[in-house]
Amino acid sequence: ATAHLKEEYFGSPSEVALLRFANTLRSTRRIRRRYQVVFEIPFNSRNKWHLVVVKKHGVAPNEFTCYMKGAPEIIS
Repeated sequence: ATAHLKEEYFGSPSEVALLRFANTLRSTRRIRRRYQVVFEIPFNSRNKWHLVVVKKHGVAPNEFTCYMKGAPEIIS
């Protein structure tokens, strides 16, 4: 029998809810292993956004992806 380990999440209630939902679709642990965070600007109440730049293992050395989340009135 395969043991199912319960994922432990940390962060705001919204972040935890998003991670739990995402984990029902795909293994968030596996996804995180495939991407290396190379730059990050954490969320703060002044900026109202969070930015992260990642590099997927096995792609071109100069290929990065940027993800940004935050208040819609700020991001748009």
